[in-house]
Amino acid sequence: MKLEKKTKEIFVERIGRNVQRPRGTALVSGMLETMERTDQFAFDTLHNFDCFEKIIAYSPSSSFAKKRLLGRSARYSGLLDVLDFAEGSPEDLISADGPLKDVNSWLAFETNPLSVVANAKAAKDAGVKHFAMVVVGSADYSAAEEILKDSEVIYTFITLGEIDDQGKEGTPFLINYNFTDASELGKVTRDDAVRVAVESFVIPGASNVNFGIMPAGNSGKVYIKEIIREKGGSRRDEIAHLIDGGEDVMSKYLEKMEKLEAEYKEAKRLRAEERAKTVDNRPMEVRVAERRERGLIYFAEGRCITNYERQLNCEGRDITGYIEDKQEYLDKYLNTTIDQMRPIVEYDTFNEVMYKEDKGLRQFYLDYEWEQTLKEVAWEEGDDGELTKSNGDGEDEPDVSEGDPGEKVKRNIPLYTDDDRMPGVYLPMDVEFNSKQSDEWNERMSGFKKDGTPSDMPEWVESKEKDE
Repeated sequence: MKLEKKTKEIFVERIGRNVQRPRGTALVSGMLETMERTDQFAFDTLHNFDCFEKIIAYSPSSSFAKKRLLGRSARYSGLLDVLDFAEGSPEDLISADGPLKDVNSWLAFETNPLSVVANAKAAKDAGVKHFAMVVVGSADYSAAEEILKDSEVIYTFITLGEIDDQGKEGTPFLINYNFTDASELGKVTRDDAVRVAVESFVIPGASNVNFGIMPAGNSGKVYIKEIIREKGGSRRDEIAHLIDGGEDVMSKYLEKMEKLEAEYKEAKRLRAEERAKTVDNRPMEVRVAERRERGLIYFAEGRCITNYERQLNCEGRDITGYIEDKQEYLDKYLNTTIDQMRPIVEYDTFNEVMYKEDKGLRQFYLDYEWEQTLKEVAWEEGDDGELTKSNGDGEDEPDVSEGDPGEKVKRNIPLYTDDDRMPGVYLPMDVEFNSKQSDEWNERMSGFKKDGTPSDMPEWVESKEKDE
């Protein structure tokens, strides 16, 4: 909301929680006295409020002040439209007929500590509505506060230990309400002090207070950068937060950080104690052997479970040794699997189990795997070598039609892949064959006829040899 520039008796309009907007004319004194700096920062900051009809630069020499302020940046920013000049001594400024009589806001920078009471009286007599005074060094504000206590003047007294003319605005600082001497405050950059003094015109929490500005230590820098600035607040919000909280802000923050640090140390101590309880101080050879044994057990259990799932395919068939419960199967065969796999495995550099190069799943059968295979083959052919067929109710009965090529029978034929005879790949399935086709199938897969003589090789084997 842009305010209309009209002269009113009301000096301040509050426009937000952390903002109040002054009106009328502002006067700045205590600047424009040296060639080393332009002091334009204070005037630009006041002009950025966009609420003052006139900003007066009071200095010992108006011609020198114009050389400091009348430049390209002032012309482009519009500062020249509201800038005015007045010259004189500090005594002339606070005289009865001085330039303060038409001023609403007065920023007195680098005020002599001995002139604090006189300036406060002059601000009250001239009808100044907002008075911000910056003093370098120790000063007694009690008399000045007593003068302004029942007046309409809103005052802000700021104390500095030293001024750093080389530093830039934005250096982290803290507000101190409990200092006893200015020497405790240390050195603060000039632009930071100017910023706080100017912002005090629009920050409600800066009304009728006196405080000191001190550089922030390591904890203060962390607090300001991580707690305040990273939240996305403006510079004004940061200053308002520090003025409202004062040193209590940092004390509460430090208490919280100390508490968190203590909790962290305690948690670290507990973790160290837990680790000490679980540290394995046994020799490396013992630990390696234990890890290898655990790996072998896990490896063997996987193979044992594969065989268990394989024998589940025989559910409903009258095969001796069929075990439906998984844990019962492991209890019976796991130890056997471990013992028989131990000679055919080796370990890599990470102590992980692997088959030896000359051994492996294709070249090695466990005893009970072979027994299981024989049982399945026996079941396929029947105990007396006769063929069997399914009667549709999960049970098999002798094939009474064997020898008749014209009648089809239901026969379980083992299916193999390129990984011939791998456990878990042997998948019995129901295929419809007549008796003659079954004999041909067995001869082709086994390589031998019933009388024991070699059978003709399958066509795909012959074609492969020809290609080679």
